[in-house]
Amino acid sequence: MEKQRRCHLRAHILNTISMIDSEGDIAFDVKDISEGGAFIYSEILFDVGEKLSLAFELPLTHRKITTSAIILRSEKNENNGRKPGMAVRFTSLSKEDSAAINNYILKYFGSIV
Repeated sequence: MEKQRRCHLRAHILNTISMIDSEGDIAFDVKDISEGGAFIYSEILFDVGEKLSLAFELPLTHRKITTSAIILRSEKNENNGRKPGMAVRFTSLSKEDSAAINNYILKYFGSIV
C-alpha cells in the first residue's frame, strides 16, 4: 500500500488566490485547498522553496485570509493533459484561519455526500 503524503483533507474550491508582491498582485485559479496548503493553477512556475505572500477569500464565509507560503512542487504537466501549477504549503495561518478552512472543507464534504 502506498503511504499517503497528505496530512489534511483537501476540497476543491472555485476561487482565485492572489500573490502579493511589491510590484502588484497576481491572481491565480485554485484547484484545491486544505489547512496545510493549496494547489494553484499557473503557467508561471516558481522555484521549489520560494516563499510567497498569498491572499484569498474563503467561499461561503467570505473570510479574507492572508498567509505566507512556500512552493513545495511545480508541475508543467505538458504531456498528461492537466493544467500546470504549483503546490504550496501555508506557513503562517492563524488558528482562526486554519479553523475556517477546516470548517469550509467539512461543509464541502457534507454537501457532496
